Amino acid sequence: MSNLAGLPLKMIPFSALALLTTAGAAVAYGEAITNPTKIVGRTDSVMLGIIGAITCFAATVGINLVANFIPAVNGIVNLSPFKISFRTAG
Repeated sequence: MSNLAGLPLKMIPFSALALLTTAGAAVAYGEAITNPTKIVGRTDSVMLGIIGAITCFAATVGINLVANFIPAVNGIVNLSPFKISFRTAG
């Protein structure tokens, strides 16, 4: 139930931010750049580069956690739900 409510509420702002970033890069650089690392690489600001790198790292870790770790842990818990907790399986 939490994914049903949580995922759309989180995906809408992130999708809007990605759309605005891509549109802003098209206006700023004169071409549509869809790869976020290329957008960060084209900036001249060191601080913006650091923020962009941290953001890409956090997004990668978050996606890998949701896509790879949680389903595997749930599969292990389903083997013996009375003996194995989510924390133990993780």
